[in-house]
Amino acid sequence: MSQVNPPAESLSSKGLFILLNVGTMGLYSFWFMYKMWRYLGQREQCSVLPIVRAAFSIFFFHDLAASMSRLDGQADPQQKSMNVLYVLGLLLSFLPDPFWWLSFVSLVPLVRLHARASNLRWTDGTAAFYTSRFAPRHAVLLLVGMVLWYAWWTMLVAPAYPY
Repeated sequence: MSQVNPPAESLSSKGLFILLNVGTMGLYSFWFMYKMWRYLGQREQCSVLPIVRAAFSIFFFHDLAASMSRLDGQADPQQKSMNVLYVLGLLLSFLPDPFWWLSFVSLVPLVRLHARASNLRWTDGTAAFYTSRFAPRHAVLLLVGMVLWYAWWTMLVAPAYPY
């Protein structure tokens, strides 16, 4: 019996990917990781628990990058440094204001992983993802992100004890 592949899923363009990651304070990267782990689980027909792996991406980023490199067929000589940069970026988010902005350095490995995802194929050679343009769901995500940024900004500039 032959395997029937799911239809190709949308994958945002590189610029939109960066905008959504910054606009949602990094929450979009969780969705991206979930989609990649779900794809790998479907392709290899195994249970990978994509939500758990996306939530604990600090531990599973290396595995995801290695699996995508294996499926892509192209070795990445900088992958070890990208893994370290991703973990370092996540750890930098715990710095006090305003130094946590340094955590956006974790976008560099994510953008490289995003570029690799556009080349992924199913076992029969059909594309697993297609590049999508700005859609209403992206506007909703950015609206949620604006609320998060507003809340952060309000907490940053609000006095500790309002009188």
